[in-house]
Amino acid sequence: MAMQSHQGLIRLFPCWDKKLNAKFKNLRADGAFLVSSEIQNGKVGTTVIRSEIGGTAHILMPYSGLEVTYRGTTKHYPGNRLDLETEPNEIITIA
Repeated sequence: MAMQSHQGLIRLFPCWDKKLNAKFKNLRADGAFLVSSEIQNGKVGTTVIRSEIGGTAHILMPYSGLEVTYRGTTKHYPGNRLDLETEPNEIITIA
């Protein structure tokens, strides 16, 4: 499974075989978020999440130590979960 969105939590590659490469664009998640990401050689690449209507994005990544660009600032988050408030059409980039 490339993405799971259940009860407001967006999970990327929750049960993906890391030997397989994959890429997806604009999968719709709970809360009106469009998610694009990829996995290559067992590593998740840049993930882009666009909020269509605003609200809180709850995101669980398959790794820790996230570099997140949000509202014009890039910050390091040591964990693997993000809970970010968004405005309509706002974009979150995770590397």
